[in-house]
Amino acid sequence: MKTIANLGCAGVLLVSGWAGAQVPSGTPIRLIVPFGAGSSVDSTARPFALAMSEALGQPVVVDNRAGAEGVIGVRAVLNAPADGLTVLFTSNSVPTLLPVLKKVAPFDPADLVPVCAISKAPMNVWMRATLPHKTLPEFIADAKAHPQKYTYATSTGLTRLTAEWLQQIAGIELRGVPYKATSQALVDIQSGQVDLLMSDVSTAKSSYQSGRIRPLVAADAKRSAALQEAPSAPEAGVAGFNVSVWFATYLPRNTPAAMVAKMRQTVRQAANSAQVHDGDKAGGREAMVLCGDELARYQDAEIARWRKLVATARIETD
Repeated sequence: MKTIANLGCAGVLLVSGWAGAQVPSGTPIRLIVPFGAGSSVDSTARPFALAMSEALGQPVVVDNRAGAEGVIGVRAVLNAPADGLTVLFTSNSVPTLLPVLKKVAPFDPADLVPVCAISKAPMNVWMRATLPHKTLPEFIADAKAHPQKYTYATSTGLTRLTAEWLQQIAGIELRGVPYKATSQALVDIQSGQVDLLMSDVSTAKSSYQSGRIRPLVAADAKRSAALQEAPSAPEAGVAGFNVSVWFATYLPRNTPAAMVAKMRQTVRQAANSAQVHDGDKAGGREAMVLCGDELARYQDAEIARWRKLVATARIETD
């Protein structure tokens, strides 16, 4: 699914935005989103694309390339010319978790040049409303008494490892049920086919507002401003349960250094815009602007943390 932001600027020469770049007038920047329309990555990308378009004064296209847990979108970026006009906009599921969960990496992370992270949101544990438990400690006590009784939906590497971490901290055993998309998992948790779901607020907001699911805990040291009803991890008795979904941009390897620098400047400007801040607030996100080496170090630390969890929990990789 493609959306073009700022079509009124289609006549603007891209050389005005990219010093030294010899490209046709009006050529848009493609913002590749490796997940479907309506996903949290997609809903985060759209206000960002508008802000980015305004910052550059040229059109920006949101191009959804869903499939294979984000790999299709990544390959679309890596197979594109390294001319600064194709940008990956993704969640941490792709650059930090696919390399951890796959025995054979579907792409070389070194082929993605970190531009900037823009925001993050805590993951939440949601329970179907028809279960009797009112708190996470109540659920944990029941799950300890009945190993493998309860199920959780998993649709991305992040949802899978969030659930694995919860089990490790709480000392419980749950059964994972794989889904191709979180939207499908939402349908099943509402109908009682699965017991738990891990997601950020924006993904599950409408289901929560309808009363069909309940939040058990926010995987953070503090309560989320967007979901005050959910206790923080320390309040729920699982201190250290700290997991966020974060959103970042990348360029393909061999993109000229001048274009990488320009893109970092542009993304930082867009990330700090009122438009993006308003979108973050509505989606339960908070700003997390990390560019270049800052993002690379943050990403490496995340990969190390998840590798440790996979090894400790003896999680079988695909």
